[in-house]
Amino acid sequence: MSVDVHQETDNLGKYAETGVAGKLLERFRLRMETELHGLGPRSLLDAGCGEGVATAWLAAVAPDAAITGLDGRPDAVAQLPGRVPRATAVSGDLYAMPFADRQFDVVVCTEVLEHLDRPDDAVRELVRVADRALLVTVPHEPWFRAGNVARLRYLKRLGNTPGHQNNWSRSGFTQLVEPHVASVRWLSAFPWQAIVAELR
Repeated sequence: MSVDVHQETDNLGKYAETGVAGKLLERFRLRMETELHGLGPRSLLDAGCGEGVATAWLAAVAPDAAITGLDGRPDAVAQLPGRVPRATAVSGDLYAMPFADRQFDVVVCTEVLEHLDRPDDAVRELVRVADRALLVTVPHEPWFRAGNVARLRYLKRLGNTPGHQNNWSRSGFTQLVEPHVASVRWLSAFPWQAIVAELR
């Protein structure tokens, strides 16, 4: 993932939320774990893995899968082996990942596409390296921004989280992914949304 080094992002802070935000994040985690468990991956790529917090969630429900995490921030991806010792950590560009076509049984990309200036190109690349399925999540708009406003966060940005370049409703998110895959199944993980895409 090509990342602007000045982009405001605080992955670790997000995962440390408490109160209502923490409860919503826990529900999101459980939903993602349930979906991945149902897919039963043999190999898994977490594309845009950051420091590996979500990768560790996913690895726990796929104990027999080979795990790889890729991120464009070398300092972040360097933390992945500490959280998932069996994972392979790769620093690389999400638009041109250093992997073969269909290399991974399942590719996961959580809370990444909203940060990118070329999300369509990124989806195309995720599909290229996935063999069977894709699990992708983004904030569910306008609810995610409304939640920020309700918490009096980012008011000058109308609730838009710093670093978010894209905002998708259910239909917009579906339209982003659907042209590249065989079928999509949309699901709510409020205030996030996810798509499980079958590739063949």
